[in-house]
Amino acid sequence: MKDKIYNALPLVLLVSGLIVTVLFFRNELRWHDLNQQTYYQDQLEKIKQNITYRMQTYVDEQIAAGAFIASSEHVSRHEWRDFVAALQLDVNYPGINGLGFAVPVNKADSLAFTMETRRDRAAEFTIRGLGLVPDAKDFFVIKYLEPQLRNYKALGFDMGSEPIRRAAMEKARSTGKAAISDRVVLVQDNNRMPSFLIYVPIFRSEALADTAGKQFLGWAYAPFIAENFMKGVLRRELKRPNLPYKVELYDGAKTDTSKLLYKSWVTRPDQTDSTYSTSFPVYNNQWTLRLLPVREYETAKGKTLAYVILFGGILLNILLFFLLRAFANTRKNALALADEMTVELRELNQNLDRKVAERTQELAAKNKQLSNYAENLKNAYEDMEVKVKFRNLQLEKQVKALQEEILKLKNPNG
Repeated sequence: MKDKIYNALPLVLLVSGLIVTVLFFRNELRWHDLNQQTYYQDQLEKIKQNITYRMQTYVDEQIAAGAFIASSEHVSRHEWRDFVAALQLDVNYPGINGLGFAVPVNKADSLAFTMETRRDRAAEFTIRGLGLVPDAKDFFVIKYLEPQLRNYKALGFDMGSEPIRRAAMEKARSTGKAAISDRVVLVQDNNRMPSFLIYVPIFRSEALADTAGKQFLGWAYAPFIAENFMKGVLRRELKRPNLPYKVELYDGAKTDTSKLLYKSWVTRPDQTDSTYSTSFPVYNNQWTLRLLPVREYETAKGKTLAYVILFGGILLNILLFFLLRAFANTRKNALALADEMTVELRELNQNLDRKVAERTQELAAKNKQLSNYAENLKNAYEDMEVKVKFRNLQLEKQVKALQEEILKLKNPNG
């Protein structure tokens, strides 16, 4: 029974060790996945907060522009240009394409508005639109937009002629709060890249308004090419040579490819099965941010230890198995040798016992012979002693007879 246990012990320990190794491997993978999830969720939150913060700075800038409009009886094109130049958009607000002022214009008043605007250093100003909202009663016209060099194509554009822009502008006017449009293409962008606009409604306060209540003046608005905006948001991340994820930004609460605003990849990376996304509100709209972990970076970063545990554990258990197997074989061989030596010793003892018995018998026979010999010697001795005594008696008689004869001879008279 013990032999079976000792022989089975290496295999039992091998199986147990492999099970423990797999458990540690899976546990390390779970920790890796948990750490990865935490890492990507943190990155998502960080990027989202950065987007929210930057959005707030842009909206604050537009609120300041709206205050500049609302606090003045009239703002000329030259004054607007100076105001925007003082803001240093490219330095202080990276990613923004410009800062503009749009006004609602009744269709009946459009000719008068055009002529008035042309007199303000815009000789070629013309209202034009896309004609996608034919039932609209008014135009939402871009009156000012700086820097003009990269935005001149947008001057005079009726943003109300396109449903997406019009919906955002009406939402901003009705709520009195900033609103972000859905994905659009800027008219001034020759590359037709995904873009969006932020609208901040401008109201003249009661003190400056001619009538009671607030007077709506128009919108301070900012156009953004989404890629330029996100490059500003991800400035630090994009500088990293081995960023373990790619970034996508979608317009809306879902990852709809038709509403993709930005992607940080040119060729879609070989990603893992997991993606991480979050949807969040942005000024009367909803955006979705998604991270795509890159397989090569994720594997190199986190799973090395897990596979070291797996392969190292397998190798260690195999070595331990062969070591214990060698010990078991050594023990088995030792026991076999001991058994063989025991048999040989038993045979040797039996031979020795047989030889001892034979020797004993020989000695017994010798002893018997010696006893017989001693008995014969004793008998011979006794016989000799009797004979000696008899001879002595004869000799004594002869000596006595001689003595008597001698006495007779000495005494002649006798």
